Formats: sequence, C-alpha cells, structure tokens
Amino acid sequence: FPYTTLFRSYTAALYKVKGDTARELQALLSLARADSADAGTIGQVISSLAIEHRIKAALPLLKSMLDRNPGDTNALRLAFLVYTTAEDWQSVADVGTALVKVDTTAIDSVYFTRMATAYDKLKQPQAATDMLTQATAKYPNNGYFWLYYANELQQSNQNQEAIDTYR
Repeated sequence: FPYTTLFRSYTAALYKVKGDTARELQALLSLARADSADAGTIGQVISSLAIEHRIKAALPLLKSMLDRNPGDTNALRLAFLVYTTAEDWQSVADVGTALVKVDTTAIDSVYFTRMATAYDKLKQPQAATDMLTQATAKYPNNGYFWLYYANELQQSNQNQEAIDTYR
C-alpha cells in the first residue's frame, strides 16, 4: 500500500515534468482516491492542484478533508488559502473564523487582509471594519491597514472617522 501511494506520487511528478497536465491531474486524483483517509496525502494533492491552478478539482477534496477533520489546524490553514484563491469569500470567512478558534497564532497580517477582503466582497462593511480595527491595533505601523481601514470607513459614510484615520 505505501508503495502504491509512492508510485502514484512519482507518476504525478513525472507527468508534471513532462508537461502532461491532463495525466498529472489524473494521477493526483488517483492518489487522493487511493489514500483518501490520510489527511497528509490529501493535503499534498490539494496543494499540488492549487499550485497548478486547478482549484475546481481541489475544492471537492478540500471539502471532504474538512468534513473528516473539522478542527485540524493544517486542514483549516490549507482551506483558508485555497478558498481565498478560489475567491469563495463565504468559505474564507467561515474557515478563517474556525481557524483562529483552534490556532490563535494564525492571527497575522495575512489573516486580517484575507478576512477584511472576504467581508468586503460579501458586502459586510461592518465586519470588514471590525477586522481592520483589530489589524491596526495589532500592527499600528502598517500603513496598508490604516489606508484600508480609512477606505472602509469612508465607504460606510463614516466620513469624520475616515478623515481622522487618514491623518
């Protein structure tokens, strides 16, 4: 069984080197089916698919992995990245919230940027503003967060607060 997994992994890598993306995708999906219970293998397949811009092929595997491992930090981190790449903003918001519940170290500048963007895209300006309030508190010297925050305030017709924040 481990040899089969290894063989399929090497086969996918070989097809990648040869530039045969169709067969590489087949080999990756075959690898995922052969070792569907191993979150590490599934994570590697999802990562490979995402790197190759095959997000649609990765999403069902990702959903299955999250269903099997709901509180797994690695699965949530991967999902946060892949859903952002897929521009599935509701999933970004949901997974981001779940991620920080199990791993507070995930609250970094990338987290704030992705979450604020997700809420922005979901037309939830108050949630985006809340994220940016936290971001500017945690990273007071980050000009990007201050500009993004002021812009959100301005879009929410909080003009005086926006002016103060721009200053």
